[in-house]
Amino acid sequence: MKANLKNGILIGGITLASAVSSQAALTLVSDDFGSSSITSGARFTSNDIDTGNWDVRANAGPAWSVSGGQLINPALVTDDDKGAHLLNTVSSTDTTLTQVAVSFDYTVGIGSILFLHSHLLTGTNTVTGNMARTTATAGATFAQDFVPDFPTGVNLKDGAAITGAASEALTSFAGATSGTFSQTYDISGYTGIASIADVGGILAIFTVDSAAAGDGAITVDNLSITASIPEPSSTALLGLGSLALLVRRRK
Repeated sequence: MKANLKNGILIGGITLASAVSSQAALTLVSDDFGSSSITSGARFTSNDIDTGNWDVRANAGPAWSVSGGQLINPALVTDDDKGAHLLNTVSSTDTTLTQVAVSFDYTVGIGSILFLHSHLLTGTNTVTGNMARTTATAGATFAQDFVPDFPTGVNLKDGAAITGAASEALTSFAGATSGTFSQTYDISGYTGIASIADVGGILAIFTVDSAAAGDGAITVDNLSITASIPEPSSTALLGLGSLALLVRRRK
């Protein structure tokens, strides 16, 4: 009887630790570019939200496209003033989801630079309306056209107010590189945000800075943005194990 109880306590402690570290994540954006497409026009409207399609400006040269299961940009100099952006509604009430993880695969041709911006939007007014599309000029600014329409938004990088500056990009990659980007952000201390429950929408923007016409093309694949519960720290797990041992001794 004691042996069974002892094993139950130990197993229970391990099970609890496993359960804490394996909570399901909430998917905010998931795109392997197998079925998504590109839309374009002069304005970003409420009809573009939650469609799963990437949106670009229509009044400049060759732009982003989806082909062969990838998001592609030819990285011509005329692409510098356009971005490919996706806006999804977030409607979770789970206050335990305080981290946002971003990952994607990329290749960047020689002479080009790839940027990713992402913004968390708060309030119900931030995912409706008729908004200007994102622009960039030689990689200098990216989201300035969205700023007036998202007065309560913050950039995912550090929770600061959205200004559209290139420095707000989550990441950037210079030419002749490829790999996988993966990063997790703690949003619990962001302005006006304690958890994903305070977020009304998420905006993802890919932009390109190409130094000269004919630079190497850029591809993006397997984009994932998820909200999750923080992993337990090693200190917390150590305390959990100590508690299990203490209970065992008392039994």
